[in-house]
Amino acid sequence: MPDPADRPHVVFLTVDSLRRDDVGCYGQLDIEYDLTPQIDTLADEGARFDAAISNGPSTLYSFLASQTSTYPLEDEEHTRNRPFLAEELSKGGYETAAFVTNPFLTTHYGFDRGFDHFRDFTGSEADDGGTAGLKRDFMDKLNRALRRSPFLYEIAKGVKNFSSAPFPRAGQVNDEVVTYLESTDGGDPLFLWAHYMDPHHPYLPEPEYRDLPFVPSLSKWEIIRLSAKIDLVKRDDYDRTNITDETLSNLRALYRAQIKRTDDAIKRVVRSLKENGLYDDTLLIIASDHGDEFFEHGSLGHSPQLYDELIHVPFVVKTPADHETIESVEGLMAYLDIPPTVLDFAGITPPSSMRGESVRESFETGATDRGHVISEYTYWDDRITSLRTPEWKYIVDDLHDREELFDINTDPTEQTNVLSDTPDVAAELREIVRTHLDSEGEHQSTAYDDIDDEMRGQLEDLGYL
Repeated sequence: MPDPADRPHVVFLTVDSLRRDDVGCYGQLDIEYDLTPQIDTLADEGARFDAAISNGPSTLYSFLASQTSTYPLEDEEHTRNRPFLAEELSKGGYETAAFVTNPFLTTHYGFDRGFDHFRDFTGSEADDGGTAGLKRDFMDKLNRALRRSPFLYEIAKGVKNFSSAPFPRAGQVNDEVVTYLESTDGGDPLFLWAHYMDPHHPYLPEPEYRDLPFVPSLSKWEIIRLSAKIDLVKRDDYDRTNITDETLSNLRALYRAQIKRTDDAIKRVVRSLKENGLYDDTLLIIASDHGDEFFEHGSLGHSPQLYDELIHVPFVVKTPADHETIESVEGLMAYLDIPPTVLDFAGITPPSSMRGESVRESFETGATDRGHVISEYTYWDDRITSLRTPEWKYIVDDLHDREELFDINTDPTEQTNVLSDTPDVAAELREIVRTHLDSEGEHQSTAYDDIDDEMRGQLEDLGYL
């Protein structure tokens, strides 16, 4: 095992709900605005992975893979009994710190394991003064009174969220991240994980970001009504003709404003790393847990689906200065591969229970050798599983009672089901999925078990309940 002083620092910055096609270095942005200049600069200095696939379409499921290198549904008790990246790094001499902003990443789900310093921003301590808490209490009472009307309930929730955002802003998170970086003496290698929630719906940009040139002039009431539609559209009785092209355009603009806010936050961390003499020796990873939908497959936000707008995610890595890096990496990469890759850079042997493989060599070769990626989700007792190869996407969906196969090369947006046209391909991929499902057995979602009233309220504000 290498001397700790010779190991790179690891900074893992994750962004909730960040779509791949809204990150400039992937070359797909359809607006004339530099939305992610800092992420793009890191990609220029390091490498972007062109086919990174999250192993789940939601925060909890994605991070179970990216922090433990195990499949989301192979253990009902969340992180318990799984290998955890922070624990392995801590045992190897790393100083570990986390700054989390999503209720699914808290101690309730075991994500504090292995961290010397674990800052949870989701509790009442994240409020400014006492006014946000008072507003929340008032709006909670109003929400309970309006539950019989889904429309009024969502409007009331939107008013509450607008007056007191349902998650801490990136600036608040960075205040503590930067303070922490300034306090480190650089003696032990550092593993720092910070999660930013700003692109998660409801899309409520701060005033300076509502003034960006691509954001339409919208009143607070119009923004509240737009945010209500994100959850209303998931109801079977909702009139989807209310989701017009203008609605989608306005929502996407607000969402993109939040992405710009987050890119600015990442810039601040990069500046702090440089000011504290850590940057050149840092493995810096920028990753999204999943994307968001804008009606590509009939929904908004992130619903129980496994199409590529949700699981084909941006993944950018700036390697330490002494490590040769190619500009882009082709081939599939699974989020299962993140912990083994980090441990490889740290000179630590991954535990045998980790399912992924290190992609460290890909920074030199420009390609991976992974044949497929399995992603999965369970909605109570209904499972959804996808198998992604370089050419195909196969989905078996018990929740919606459908089986689908898409030719990714000719149909990258997954609009035409070719299951019946290519039975041999379908049979081959179906067998791989069946083998995987047999290895995991039956599974029912436990994501909402034993949560207290405060966490339930947070999850409701974010559209999970």
